Amino acid sequence: MTGSNAYGAQSGTLKVHGNKGQNDVLLSQSGVFTGSGWWATGENPSNGGFNAIPEGNYYMNLSSRDADGPNKMNSNDSNPEANYGIQKIPDGNRLKKKDGAEYDTNRDYGNGRIRLNPMNDDYQYDQNRDRGYYLHGKGAWYNRTHGCVCDKKETVFNFFWEGAGKDVRGKVPFHVIKK
Repeated sequence: MTGSNAYGAQSGTLKVHGNKGQNDVLLSQSGVFTGSGWWATGENPSNGGFNAIPEGNYYMNLSSRDADGPNKMNSNDSNPEANYGIQKIPDGNRLKKKDGAEYDTNRDYGNGRIRLNPMNDDYQYDQNRDRGYYLHGKGAWYNRTHGCVCDKKETVFNFFWEGAGKDVRGKVPFHVIKK
């Protein structure tokens, strides 16, 4: 992440590299963002906003694929939990929370999301660092998240779901670097 947007979210460029090293860039998407440095909820406007995803190593489990997004979501008052892989979210999906409130899932997650699983120094899943972050799209007009990485154009999701990377499987590294 190299800058910030109008909502105080950290912003930058997301790059997908091939297997030939750092100079093998398969796609590059600018304008991605994470968190919000100043936006706060109406109930508590002094909470200082939402932090960006912490710098570090994560992985995307592209072996676990879910095309029935809303059937896998856990309806609770926190971030709905998808499987720990890549998930398509059909248009018009509505999530009903425990309090009975409903919202348009595509507004917050776009048409798909990929779980970002934190890794420890041995490149294994690190439950202690897991905060439920995703790489996802967004149908809403605002450019802020609660910490997830947002690619509003869904370029990266589409690459792995139906594009040139659709056959990629396994644990694919995802590195968050802040300059």
